[in-house]
Amino acid sequence: MRLFFYALQLTTVSNAVFPYYMQPVFLTLLAPLFLKERLEPRSLLAFALAFSGLILLLHPSRLDLSHGDVLGIGLALAGALFLSIIALLARILEMPAATFLLYEMFISAICLLPFVRLSSLSLASAGIAAAIGVFHTALAYLLYYDGLKRAKIQYAATLTFLSPLVAAGTGCLLFQEPLTPYSLGGGALIIAGGLITVLHSRR
Repeated sequence: MRLFFYALQLTTVSNAVFPYYMQPVFLTLLAPLFLKERLEPRSLLAFALAFSGLILLLHPSRLDLSHGDVLGIGLALAGALFLSIIALLARILEMPAATFLLYEMFISAICLLPFVRLSSLSLASAGIAAAIGVFHTALAYLLYYDGLKRAKIQYAATLTFLSPLVAAGTGCLLFQEPLTPYSLGGGALIIAGGLITVLHSRR
């Protein structure tokens, strides 16, 4: 996550977000190597639909990349790769999702401690940070890791593409951000991929 924040400082949001959402791609490619999961044809179709939807949804602007852009995109890709490896470890290691998350959060806190500036942290900011840490990080990852232990990685990877779709919908509802034809078309493809995954996994 820290790499993603660095990427945002070096390049545009679009250039950073698109590589960061490559995590499902890395998961799908790495799962057969480490988990010996056989890629199912219908899962590949669902994955292709969802990934195409992601490209439409984010609709990166014309690439006129500076050195900072290239470095930012590289950092975002590295962050996505590391997240994929952590997700695979959560599946491989024989421990409850809550225990794995506890270790992960503890190590992350130690690594990020040198970057904390308590003097510039107001009470309101501390409350917001605490809420993000508990609900949007700890609880979200607990549910995610628990789901990874119950479902095939290829199913989880496809459903992960719902994240940018939810982000676009939230931006529209809460911040009146417009939904473009790219957003609607991309969202439809992601939903189609998700439906194929859910219906197929129930068989």
